[in-house]
Amino acid sequence: MPHITFIIPVYNVPDKMLAECLQHLFDMQLPGGSYEVIVVDDGNTHDITALWPETWRQRITCLHQSNQGLSAARNTGIAHAHGTYLQFVDADDYLFAHSYKAAIDFALAHDADLLAFHMTRKEVATTWTTPDGPFTGNGYMALRNMRSAACGYMFKRNLLGELRFTPGIVHEDVEFTTQLFIKAQRIYDATATPYFYRRRQGSITTRTNRADTLHNLNTFEQIIYRLQALPHSTDAHYGIERRVATLAMELVYNTLRHTHGTTSVNALLTRLATHELYPFPNNHYTFKYSLFRWLIMQRLTRWLLSRVLKL
Repeated sequence: MPHITFIIPVYNVPDKMLAECLQHLFDMQLPGGSYEVIVVDDGNTHDITALWPETWRQRITCLHQSNQGLSAARNTGIAHAHGTYLQFVDADDYLFAHSYKAAIDFALAHDADLLAFHMTRKEVATTWTTPDGPFTGNGYMALRNMRSAACGYMFKRNLLGELRFTPGIVHEDVEFTTQLFIKAQRIYDATATPYFYRRRQGSITTRTNRADTLHNLNTFEQIIYRLQALPHSTDAHYGIERRVATLAMELVYNTLRHTHGTTSVNALLTRLATHELYPFPNNHYTFKYSLFRWLIMQRLTRWLLSRVLKL
């Protein structure tokens, strides 16, 4: 069994970026048999393997399917993976070989269920240092704000059980990673940045159509309600409450930011109140949380915030 499976969904990413992503994986010089690379061709309009050297073809499993979206492509990769650990890599991003290899070695040596690390837009990784931990997933969520992006975690495949990405939605990572944390018992949190994140024009995260924005805000709201309804033990209550509260606050902020008015925000706060998510818990999770909680509870400061965010 390989130590790790890299899952790379691809949909019409420039060949040069995909080649750079793959080259960085092979630059780790991991022993043969200790890893596998699964590329999921999610209905690309051209042959993504055409420019690959023969040595790459022998080391990559390329799966082809009609275009079904990122969630479905990742789920396809999961279904064909054999590694002890899984790592998602977007095809226009890449991993820094030296830093990420240290991450693999650490996860294996410490039997981590999940290893969290940071993503960077700088083309140089920070030096690998010993991560904090271990934490349980619920303990982590009670103490720290977790990051949503699935690419920011290396995790055990057997941790998943029946968990998969929800097809056909945006913000799928928010729902997936939260449930992943709930399952994890040994989480380590690294300050290192072994993942290079590229913000590319035309990618999902850079589309700014107003109709899409409103749809995305609604999807985010529905995910929050689903996470709130997840069954959990009494011990896990505080961690899940914090996670849901910070997500709800993020939703309010983004609604203010994108609608530039208080009408939509007031309606959102009413809906959150019917789900017992507003007023936000009076807990000092972070200074930013406490400040925003106070500001959003005042009608005047809500209006002022909407004006400031419009600038």
